[in-house]
Amino acid sequence: MEHYPWLVFLHVLSVLIFTLGHGASAAVLLRLRAETDPVRLGALLDLSRWSLNIAGLGLLGVLITGIAAGVIGSWLGTGWFWASLALFLVVGGLMTPLGRGYLDQVRQGLGVATGNRKKDAVAAPVLAPGKLAVVLRSSRPLVISAVGVSGLAVLLWLMMFKPF
Repeated sequence: MEHYPWLVFLHVLSVLIFTLGHGASAAVLLRLRAETDPVRLGALLDLSRWSLNIAGLGLLGVLITGIAAGVIGSWLGTGWFWASLALFLVVGGLMTPLGRGYLDQVRQGLGVATGNRKKDAVAAPVLAPGKLAVVLRSSRPLVISAVGVSGLAVLLWLMMFKPF
């Protein structure tokens, strides 16, 4: 039990690293809706891709330290621990395709590589400016943000109050 406070510290630190990286990408998602300059759009997409690397490191830390804290803290027999782990996986499973799908649409609209090697192997059509504008102004970034913030809020509630 002497290592438990350190695991909680590392868990919270990992959450902060994750939110630092992911927050930058989320801000990009919301900013894309108002941007029209292709050069600025490309720079924002680069920032998002780069910041998600930081988020990925934080996310890995969250998962490892969270499970370790659950084992050492004897939380495996509680419902809130398993609900937290399930919610973590569900939100991650939703956010990845929602966010990547939207950002890949914007990338394709600009003629930028998406990172999906199979898609990039075939020349991706560049969307007409009018269609790109429709993609940029869609409500999808708001939905993605709502899913992420809601999931994070419920996870925080479960962690702090351990309701069951």
